[in-house]
Amino acid sequence: MSADLSPEELLRVLSERLGLRFQTQDWGILNSDPDRLEEFVRFYETTDLAPTQRYELGDLVLASANDALVKQELDENRLQELAAFIARNRASLQTRIDYWAGLAGDSEFPIAGALKRLEHDPQSPAG
Repeated sequence: MSADLSPEELLRVLSERLGLRFQTQDWGILNSDPDRLEEFVRFYETTDLAPTQRYELGDLVLASANDALVKQELDENRLQELAAFIARNRASLQTRIDYWAGLAGDSEFPIAGALKRLEHDPQSPAG
């Protein structure tokens, strides 16, 4: 990734690469797609990204996981994959984990409870 691109330009490039809407505010939330969660995780872990892009993509992964939890679409296997992803990438995700874990309302933000459980027991599934 070119170091001379602005954060906005980097986000535009990321949006184009993933076929998502470009929006500078709440990008991860607006583009959340629980059906693409595994694709976003794979992209996060296999693509060379600028720090700004990694930050935004981490938010997209967590927003998509939250929406999957709201829709009750995360079975035990997907929950364990999410927990493993978070464990592998905790350092780069920590600020986003802190944000999502701090949200109130289990019905609207079930990811918060899942992340808090992972903080206490990193080996447990997120659900």
